[in-house]
Order: sequence, then C-alpha cells, then structure tokens
Amino acid sequence: TGALLLLTIACIAVAVGWTSRLAGDGRRLALGEPPAWFMRGPAEFAAGDGLPRGAFVSHVGQSAVYTYYAGPERKVFMDGRLEVASRETFRRFLEAGRLMSESDARFEDIVRLPDGSLPAVLLDANFSTGEIAGLLGMPDRWRPVFLDASGAVFLDVATAERLGLREVGR
Repeated sequence: TGALLLLTIACIAVAVGWTSRLAGDGRRLALGEPPAWFMRGPAEFAAGDGLPRGAFVSHVGQSAVYTYYAGPERKVFMDGRLEVASRETFRRFLEAGRLMSESDARFEDIVRLPDGSLPAVLLDANFSTGEIAGLLGMPDRWRPVFLDASGAVFLDVATAERLGLREVGR
C-alpha cells in the first residue's frame, strides 16, 4: 500500500505540474506542442527567397525544423540525427558555437558554405543564449533579422544589406 500511495502521489505531481516547476524546465503535461519550443518562425523565415542556401542551426534538435521548411534544397551545417553527422562535424559544430558565444569571428571559417558565403544562423531561445549574446556583440559583422519567442535568425551584415533586412530586437 505504501508503494501504491507513492506512485499515486508521483502521478498527481506530474499531472498538475509540480515536478516541472520543481525542475524549472517549464514543461507541462498536455497534448500538442509546447509554446515556443520549436523554432518554426525562424526556420520558415530563413527558408525565404534570397536567403542563404544553408544554415547553422543551434541547438541540434532544431535542425529538423529548418530542414522541414527549407529542405531538401537548403542544407544544415549539422543534421540533428547524430548517426548522419561525423564525429568531426560534431566537433566543428561545438567549436563554432563556443567561438560564437565568445564573439570570435573565427567561427565564420568553420560554418562557411561551400561557395564561400556565410549561412543563416538560427539560434534557439531556450538553449543558445550564449551564442545569441555573442553575435549581438558583433554588430559590425552579424545582424539579427528575425526574432520570436522560440529563437532568432542572424545574417552577416552584407547579406542583410543586400536583402534590405533591418536589425530587429534591440
């Protein structure tokens, strides 16, 4: 009976959201997609006409959202299916994110597209705040051109200027 009582209390705690509040992760037990969990707005924007033919999407789990809106013509730096990417790609992905967080422009050499241009950079509002802050620290090189509750899209300033896209979110 004690085990049944504990199991009942645990089920109630999950159902009413006590465990989520305790963990601080903001999740809730419900049908459907949690609000602002997937970067649908940024991905759809980055798939628009004239935007770069590739994207650096962080965090990895969001790359499928970009692929849904932009693929198969446009490619992501690292596919979220870890069995698809090589160990070297994953290492470079992490290094680019670290450099981005430090406002270090050397990340551009890592993420550059095969034609030499720079990709759109899609950053998740839940897990990529360091990278967002890092790119905001490089206003002469990178510009936020789309922002919603789920994330942001940054373009290099030259591409943003060519497309007539103004800075958003500041």
